[in-house]
Amino acid sequence: MLGRIKKVWKTLVGKSPAGDPARLLPREDGEDQSLAANLDTNLERLRAILGESLDLVYRKFRTGPGQGIRAAVLYLDPMVDKKRLEEFILRPLMVDARMVPLPGLTPGKALDRLKEKALAIGDVKEVSTLGGVVAGVLEGNTALLLAGETRALVAETRFWEGRAPEEPISEAAVRGPREGFTETLQTNIAMLRRRLKSSRLRLEHFTIGRVSRTDVVIAYLQGIAPCQVIEEVRQRLQRIDIDGILESGYIEELIEDHPSSIFSLVTRTERPDKVAPGLLSGRVAIL
Repeated sequence: MLGRIKKVWKTLVGKSPAGDPARLLPREDGEDQSLAANLDTNLERLRAILGESLDLVYRKFRTGPGQGIRAAVLYLDPMVDKKRLEEFILRPLMVDARMVPLPGLTPGKALDRLKEKALAIGDVKEVSTLGGVVAGVLEGNTALLLAGETRALVAETRFWEGRAPEEPISEAAVRGPREGFTETLQTNIAMLRRRLKSSRLRLEHFTIGRVSRTDVVIAYLQGIAPCQVIEEVRQRLQRIDIDGILESGYIEELIEDHPSSIFSLVTRTERPDKVAPGLLSGRVAIL
């Protein structure tokens, strides 16, 4: 099956900006823009920059007494400390701030009041551009946006979860990082995010297997990976009809043109430091 992908790849790989070390990709459109006073406008612009990756969470709510003020938090699920997020950010904003009077909690002034009186977290930074929000979120922090505010708060919530990534026995390295993917998809996504803190990184989720219902994710860099290759990978995964996917070899066999060929048509690796440069060169990874 991969013959068509290989043909498309050969014709397009030379056009990839990542293939030229002297050429840098431009910043994503809109990152230099200032935040608007309209919350929905800001969220729409952030979605345009960051996309709709499965690990990206947008949480809307109201904060403050009475009807309150419309607010939203934005974070990457596998990279945040959930306990810190819930206890020191969400609960103070969604529960405590509605019960305790906070004078001056009006549009245009609410951000300062919440920063001083509600957020029970030490490291909080103020940003005024979409790029500032994006950079904070890609670092594993949580961004807070309010209606009527042209600024946002970025709170420190970074956390490493799961068992310690170990060096793959089958791919031992003399130099460089000594960590490999684990059995947990969210941990693997976090390892990729830590290496590629880019708003171009896209993650798309698929559920494969009638019985096993296995979570599968494709990862690629928008603007670098050829659109034809991305679409071909999507279609091949969607065509898989099997009872169970228990390990990656199943998928490899089912999407290859010649599963019995002695020449490997896909690259297998347990190392995130090999996947990252592959994505930078325009390839698509399947996790």
